[in-house]
Amino acid sequence: MRIAVLIGVAMIPAFLAGWWVGKQRMEPVLSDKEQYVQVGSSPQSPIPAVSRPQSQMKEAIKLSGRQASDHSEFQLYWQTYQTAAGLSAQTLQDELTVLATNTDEHYRQGISRIYFSRLVSLDGALAFQLALRLYGERMEDFEVLQNVLHEWVLIAPEAAVASLAQLDDKPIKHWLISSVIHDPAAASLLDKESLLPMLPSSMRQGMLVRLKQDLPPEQSFEHFLSGNYSTNEREAGLMNALLQWGRQDPQAALDKIITSLPANRQRNYLNLVLRQWAETDANSALNQALVLEKGDGDLIATVLQAVAERDGLAAMTQFQQHRNRMQPHAVQGILATWATHDLDGTLSYVEQNSAWIDKTQLTPMLSNFAQQRPIDAALWVSNANLPQAVIRNVAGQLVYAHPDDAEALLEYSLDGNLRNSLIDSLANEKLAMGFAEASAWVQSKLPPQQWTEKRRELLSNLAHQNPAEAADYVFEQVPVDEHLVASVAMNWASRDTQSARQWVQSLPSGPAKNMAISGYMRNLNPSQINDAYFLLEQISDDAVRQRLQNHLTQQLNQGQ
Repeated sequence: MRIAVLIGVAMIPAFLAGWWVGKQRMEPVLSDKEQYVQVGSSPQSPIPAVSRPQSQMKEAIKLSGRQASDHSEFQLYWQTYQTAAGLSAQTLQDELTVLATNTDEHYRQGISRIYFSRLVSLDGALAFQLALRLYGERMEDFEVLQNVLHEWVLIAPEAAVASLAQLDDKPIKHWLISSVIHDPAAASLLDKESLLPMLPSSMRQGMLVRLKQDLPPEQSFEHFLSGNYSTNEREAGLMNALLQWGRQDPQAALDKIITSLPANRQRNYLNLVLRQWAETDANSALNQALVLEKGDGDLIATVLQAVAERDGLAAMTQFQQHRNRMQPHAVQGILATWATHDLDGTLSYVEQNSAWIDKTQLTPMLSNFAQQRPIDAALWVSNANLPQAVIRNVAGQLVYAHPDDAEALLEYSLDGNLRNSLIDSLANEKLAMGFAEASAWVQSKLPPQQWTEKRRELLSNLAHQNPAEAADYVFEQVPVDEHLVASVAMNWASRDTQSARQWVQSLPSGPAKNMAISGYMRNLNPSQINDAYFLLEQISDDAVRQRLQNHLTQQLNQGQ
């Protein structure tokens, strides 16, 4: 116990020096009035108030070889340290409880750490539980809790870990375990890998890789290849090892992949190393990719995409030479990567080589164009004679990234397909303001002969986004679109079964109600189907009723 006390108390001066110097960098702006601070309120803590006028001259002093200032500030914390060394566990608990209510975050944390350091040396478990109670739900003070755990691990690592394992609050538990794994001082005291089962798989994978990243990459690779790990943990560990190995000796890393892994598991790892190699020696990486490639060309495409990050023209020149060994879509990634740093050069190349470039492969590059320069992108697309699918995608990107510019573009002389696609995308965005406003806006942008069909499309979109609102308008269509009625009922039932059922029951008998009942019941689960079976009796068409009943019977049988 004497050793534990000495360790805990001996750590305080080092903390104090670092904390106090750091405090100078975070010094708050004070008023012209003198500022006073008082530690705690217990008569057992006879630390005097310290006067600290804003106009006080700074006095330079040396502390652990660092330059510091504000002598009275330092004196406060030095005196706190001296006082804490003589306080009992109970008194420390009292003082820490009072300090937790102090509104000065930096002062609260600084003084608390000194007191907690002393309390840890007396009773680590007591200190940790008190820190959890005072600061476990205060994110701004989590560092205090972390520091208490750190000091307890140094004194009694097994007891600290056992206490962590018993925590019910999983977010705090996981956060604290992560802090221990990241703590270099705990490396010689704990088997950190034994802590990993206490973490969720989403965190465990990254922590496991971190624990092994100091090994030589070839050893790390062997460790994850042969160790008892889950598929995701093994893959993350192997990739991390290969990233390190690829920087040092990419050829050796590639050879290891080929000799150690079955052919069906090699490609992702080969791509990883080749891409990294291409960043430093593109020619060697490409030559190796050409030798290794036995399939659809993705190894070659990976290298060329890395080349395009620096020299798009060189990448496309190589692509033309080897495109018979790659899939047509490989050009997408190369052009899109080139466009991120040289958009004009990419566009010029596409214009000059339009005879052989498949325009359906331009979507990623044009999406980049639309986000960077929306007006220019729209005008370019309008004159490029592109496939309708590509135009719709660009219009969607324009509306998503620059809705105001997209709407302003409707005043330009645009290709008809692009204009209609912009109107469609903008109309869907305006549905958030209500169907009446969105439909009025669309009507103002279209000739009368296109309005009816466009309104139906808009209402169909609303049936998916807000079926309850769509129900107010679906019967305004003349003639009524029965399939649209079914869509409203089906989508509404998936969100609010009771309201949708009331709406369906309220409809007048006829074909539209028949479709509404059919749409409503088709996606119900077995228990909901049983509750709504009476609706079958309200279907006026025998054939529709029989088809729906057969479907529901099948659904019920599958649910058994």
